[in-house]
Amino acid sequence: VRELPDTVKLLFENEFVTAVEFDLKPGDEVPSHETGNRIVYSLTDNSVQVTEGERQMVNEWKCGDVHWHKAGAHPELKNVGTTNARFIVVSRSTVDLPAVPIPGHVEELSSVLPDRSSMIVDNDYVRLIEVSLKPHDAVPPHYEGIRIIYALNDYTVKVTDRGKESVNEWKAGDIHWHEAGMHPALENMSDQTARYLVFVFKQ
Repeated sequence: VRELPDTVKLLFENEFVTAVEFDLKPGDEVPSHETGNRIVYSLTDNSVQVTEGERQMVNEWKCGDVHWHKAGAHPELKNVGTTNARFIVVSRSTVDLPAVPIPGHVEELSSVLPDRSSMIVDNDYVRLIEVSLKPHDAVPPHYEGIRIIYALNDYTVKVTDRGKESVNEWKAGDIHWHEAGMHPALENMSDQTARYLVFVFKQ
């Protein structure tokens, strides 16, 4: 993947996870490569031809579609559509995540935002939540595990942590890593809906 700077952009990497964005123009190809357990989120509608040995098929993905794959050889890809195929791939390394004690009687994100969050994937390895906050929507303090957050659009949030306030401005495509623990209160200060993905890693 790192040998394809024109089609693949490294968004984030540490000892635990790697996040990249594929941007394949019509006709662009990606050779087979090894990767860890991974989750893929489509940023656009796309038509991608997948070649695995003698087997070949075309996958039609819609913006917002998600699919999960276990570690191993990633098949060859080719954009056979007429527009750019953009998608995020977040993969886990073989390094064990640090042990994280979960405090009792503490609500998680999906519990405190049942009407503004959507659980897209929840398996033994990862949980993916899509959040949509309308202008001035607030998020109360809550517990979150080890995670990456990816901004789907531009937005500004006010963070209130133990009486101290700060303002964070995020652009579409920004990504940030957080250790597990209590998440402070948030408020969407934008004049538009703030949309972001939360990838929570379990193992």
